[in-house]
Amino acid sequence: MKKICLFAPNLNGGGAERIISILGNHLANNGFVVDLVLANATGPYLENINEKVNVIDLSCKRVSLSIFKLIKYLRTHKPHTVFASQMHAARALIFAVRLSGVNSKVIIRQPTMLVSPYEKRSVLGMLQLKLFLFLARQYADKIIATSQAMADEFVTLSKIQRNKVEVIYNPLPIAFIQEKSQEELNHPWFAQGEPPVILAVGRLEAVKNFISLIRAFSLVIKNTEARLMILGEGAERAALESLIAELGLQDYVKMPGFVGNPYQYMRHAKVFVQSSIREGFSNGLIEAMACGTQIVATDCVGGTAEILGFGKFGHLVSVDDHEEMAKILLLSLNSLADNSPLIKAKDFDITTVLDLYTEVL
Repeated sequence: MKKICLFAPNLNGGGAERIISILGNHLANNGFVVDLVLANATGPYLENINEKVNVIDLSCKRVSLSIFKLIKYLRTHKPHTVFASQMHAARALIFAVRLSGVNSKVIIRQPTMLVSPYEKRSVLGMLQLKLFLFLARQYADKIIATSQAMADEFVTLSKIQRNKVEVIYNPLPIAFIQEKSQEELNHPWFAQGEPPVILAVGRLEAVKNFISLIRAFSLVIKNTEARLMILGEGAERAALESLIAELGLQDYVKMPGFVGNPYQYMRHAKVFVQSSIREGFSNGLIEAMACGTQIVATDCVGGTAEILGFGKFGHLVSVDDHEEMAKILLLSLNSLADNSPLIKAKDFDITTVLDLYTEVL
């Protein structure tokens, strides 16, 4: 049985961490020996890990500090294939493989777009990106991109051979999501007769552009009754709370933080909105589609338009145009439910996608 090493900083609740946990369970259930090697074994997704998966905690606060322990792991266990799903984790993993002298195959999943016209990297950030692209071109056996747009960008920036880059969509357990969405939701905003709820889910970070969403919502409630709920946690919380107070929206906008089951919220929401500046391949978007929720999303750099069939399965609006977003949100709040997103979501079902991952690994 081939041993697969999945390396991640932690399992603290992001999209990349979710994919690692899902992939580890699937591989372990299909005959692979799976070592889930974590720089620091923390995070809510640890609870979801199958007992067949060997969780190895390197007990390091930072990924960069875990390289020497990772080298020791590689020399001891000699996995057939190593896999990482975040840029800084991938850099550390490639360094460790090269320094350890093992012959493990290196597979990197790139979960986000690397360049955005709306963001500028610092000098340090550019150096880190260039180092990552060099290491990937020289030493990675395969790059997995989660959309065609991401694959094209990666080839352009890295000058890597096109046959080393493969497009595989994110694996999502559609049936499980739909089952979890049926759980009872005891929140007063979702009680019968209450105003409709617009839902957003994601890290409270600048790239998600929740500031633009909140400004759009402030225009929405001038025309109709509604509520906005944002699920997630992150560094932008204080700035977002300040904007909510400045616009007098404290009674209309809530940010409960990270929740273990966002699917019940998605099923009960009238509209799911994604306001991002860029996205690799949005898990939240597909999860909301699986719950049958109407979609409004920015036509941002990345795979969003691809997921939505370039507007066939949801509304696409311009990035950072809160007036246009407000107009489309109003339209969606007043329209009848559409089951086309629900049908499209099946294209991303876990069984089909994970078979592709298994083949590559």
